[in-house]
Amino acid sequence: MQVINIFKEMKMNAKHTIKLLLVDDESDIIDVLREELIDKIRLDPNMIMQTSSGNSAIQLLQSGKEFDLIISDYSMNDGNGIRILNYLVINNIRTKFIFYTSTAHFELPQASDHLLAIFKKSDIVLLIKCVQNFILSNFNASRF
Repeated sequence: MQVINIFKEMKMNAKHTIKLLLVDDESDIIDVLREELIDKIRLDPNMIMQTSSGNSAIQLLQSGKEFDLIISDYSMNDGNGIRILNYLVINNIRTKFIFYTSTAHFELPQASDHLLAIFKKSDIVLLIKCVQNFILSNFNASRF
């Protein structure tokens, strides 16, 4: 019952227009996460970009693409999530970051104002709540 209440807190009749980047080398994981974000907290699908590697995420950032939030897998073949997070920190890009991973053990990044949370891929409900709280805490109603 508590999960239902999480989503009732948001205005379900409006689409939320935060700019979001999903990064994972498993396309089925991205597809499920994207649909959950659109369905549960009404993110505007046109504002969600996705890519399959850390290096391609960095290329998007280098090309001038701006995001409010990046949700990334930790372990990917072509540039991992730590590489993206480090790029944000080094270049003083204010984008917030969430790790969403099935990796059991990994090196935790150094303390960073960018990192909101780390979730296991099995914790999708908690991840959705985190994104919801991020939206409610950082964007005024005029963005919705």
